[in-house]
This record gives sequence, structure tokens and C-alpha cells, in this order.
Amino acid sequence: MIVAPLGSGSAGNAYYFESDGTSILVDAGFGPRETAKRLEQIGRELAHLRAIVVTHEHYDHIRGAESIARKLSIPIYLTRGTLDASAIDRLETPIVVFQNNSTFAIGELNVHACRTLHDAEDPSCFVIEARDGTRVGIASDLGYVDDQVLGHLSGCDGLFFESNHDLDMLRMGTYPWSLKRRIMSRF
Repeated sequence: MIVAPLGSGSAGNAYYFESDGTSILVDAGFGPRETAKRLEQIGRELAHLRAIVVTHEHYDHIRGAESIARKLSIPIYLTRGTLDASAIDRLETPIVVFQNNSTFAIGELNVHACRTLHDAEDPSCFVIEARDGTRVGIASDLGYVDDQVLGHLSGCDGLFFESNHDLDMLRMGTYPWSLKRRIMSRF
């Protein structure tokens, strides 16, 4: 399995997974041009993507999903809650709704989805499994890791755990207190 982080942080999140001719993005926090540029840096092409799988509806995770999906005529996989909370045009964009705590296949990859705790409508973390049994987990923006998430991600051969939480920076920053409190919560 080929796995590459294309970006992680408030400016955008995207992770590339490829195995046996199937390539997907988990999150699409960059537009088509920037995503293509980042894929070219690892010797891959945007045109070969088969799907986009979304963790949650926040802009830094979903910004480019709709435009990339339309450009390539590929589906976006997301939960009903994430779809409803997003601004994705359901009439113009191929959509596949999945439920957390389920498994679905995209080509040669199995995607195991699990509900996470985050300040979003129905956030997910994933274990991406190749046909040879290689398993890579991805969890983003977790406010708290509960036993379900821990169990879901255990046994992976690799793990992306995305966060940029710095309590001192948050406390000293310019956000309103209500937002600081929300960010410091378990979600």
C-alpha cells in the first residue's frame, strides 16, 4: 500500500491511499489544482483517483471535495450527518452515504469507518485495508479518544493521527472565550 499525507492542519487536510490500482483521498482540504500539485510531488496524478472519503464537514477537510469529485466524476463517501451539515450540492455531485461502524469497499480497498468525538455532526475515523491485509488508520481532530476509537485503530500497521492542539497557544490567542472553551472540550 502506498500512503502519503498531502497536508495536515488548518490550511487543509488530505491523505492519499493506493493499493492494487485503486487510489483514494481521505479528506480533500485543498482545491483541485493544489491537490494535483501535491500528488505530482509524490509521483501520482489526480486523474487516477477513484473516490474521496470524508472524515467530517469542517472546511479544512472538505474544501476541495466537491470540485474534485465533479472534475473527475468520482463519488464522495460521507455519513448522512456530514452530508447534511456540508454545503455539497447533492444534485451535481456523486455521493455515497455510509454509516459509521461499518465497512465498505472502494475498488481493492476496504474502508472501516468508526464514529469519533469531535465538534462536528457525525465525524468518522477510518482504517484503510489493502487486499494483502495491510491496515492504516487515520483519525483527525479528535477531542478525546474513547475505547471504541482505540479498539478500531488498534492493530494497524500505520496510523495518521492529525491534531494541532496547543493549549498555551489557544489560551493566549484571540479567539473568543466561548470558542476557546469549545476547543478545549472533549469534542
